[in-house]
Amino acid sequence: MLIFAVIFYLKFFMIVFDKFTLKNGLKVIVHTDNSTPIVAMNVLYNVGSRDENPERTGFAHLFEHLMF
Repeated sequence: MLIFAVIFYLKFFMIVFDKFTLKNGLKVIVHTDNSTPIVAMNVLYNVGSRDENPERTGFAHLFEHLMF
């Protein structure tokens, strides 16, 4: 019975997507859903205080205010 529940979950609730990296290093995730004629795009930036050089801090916060 458990195996049928797992198969049902995977078939109806998991989002199928393709993930690849372009030559310029941009990571792309694509999900196609033909049930509605809508296009959506999200942009995520891997930046923040954890990515800063410990000797030069504060730039992530500055750029956050410049961008948004």
